[in-house]
Amino acid sequence: MSEETEAPRYKLDEDTRELLEAALNMVSQAATLQLDENSASGLINLCDEIAHRFYIESVDYDVSDPEDRETDPDDRPTITVYKTPKREKPRFRIVVNNELDDTPPDDDDPMH
Repeated sequence: MSEETEAPRYKLDEDTRELLEAALNMVSQAATLQLDENSASGLINLCDEIAHRFYIESVDYDVSDPEDRETDPDDRPTITVYKTPKREKPRFRIVVNNELDDTPPDDDDPMH
């Protein structure tokens, strides 16, 4: 795809998205087994492009021992996890006199 053209993006149902996330995570883990750095980068770039097209986020986690001070922070191994964060369901609250209140209203409180 040329760099001038924006890649198409697609919405998925939750079950299909979870399957795709599982596949992306497997390919990402396989990238860590590659002997050639270019091959590993190619697999990660492929996963990143697929994740972008399907609105799936990725997070890199540091997998080294935090007490290992001899390893340069830029050279520490990471793991990439592809996962779309769960959206919090909206919570409804009772509004009394235009103020949020966690206590239950009594019979004298006006409700709107």
